[in-house]
Amino acid sequence: MDSKEDVRSSYRLEVAASEFECQGLELDWVGLCWGADLLPGDEGWVYRRFRGTAWQAVRTPAEQMYVLNRYRVLLTRARKGMVIWVPAGLPDDSTHQPAWFDRLQRALEAAGVPTKDPILVSV
Repeated sequence: MDSKEDVRSSYRLEVAASEFECQGLELDWVGLCWGADLLPGDEGWVYRRFRGTAWQAVRTPAEQMYVLNRYRVLLTRARKGMVIWVPAGLPDDSTHQPAWFDRLQRALEAAGVPTKDPILVSV
């Protein structure tokens, strides 16, 4: 509840847990920030990795399983609840197109994930 300048405040994220840090853990509450590495496409999920300045398709089944497993681990850690944050995207950024995240939001809603009105956060 302290100011943005205090490193202990909720404005800061000093330690983020990836799938490696939280493998095998049970956490009370989880905040998951969904990225553009796994997004719904016209014919199933689109698997990607970021290289240099652009996203590249992940084509081999082994690499696709690695991406999928990342989300499986992160989505199964919460005991009490979870917040899934889907970014709005940035129209001028080819690496974070709003249409990608709009499609993801619709897929999550179709799967029964309850939604809240977006909260605008200024950085």
